[in-house]
Amino acid sequence: MGTDPGAALKAAGGADIILSTTNSAKQIAAALAGLRHGGRLINMGIADGPIAVDSLSLLIGQRELRGSTQDERSDLFEALQLLARGKIKPRIEAYPLAQVNEVRERLEAGKVRYRAVLQHAA
Repeated sequence: MGTDPGAALKAAGGADIILSTTNSAKQIAAALAGLRHGGRLINMGIADGPIAVDSLSLLIGQRELRGSTQDERSDLFEALQLLARGKIKPRIEAYPLAQVNEVRERLEAGKVRYRAVLQHAA
């Protein structure tokens, strides 16, 4: 995806919905540019500062920026249905449980690109 998620999404034809879980206000603002006309960006992370929004882009593109928590069962159910149908593909960094301290250090340093997932071997 490079450093500009909005440009990458736009080059791929744009997105109808973006579910953002990042804490980077800069990345949220950049992703907004990747929405199609009438698209929605649902922000579920606590940003590290104000989100710079191009109001003209919102108006002309009839785009929406919404905030949401992850505590509604219906939201989780809908997201899991989209995942099961192959409509979304999460981007994760998977680590074995034994690396928990290294992962925590990567998180604190801001080096995790997507979502860090600890895997417990059964």
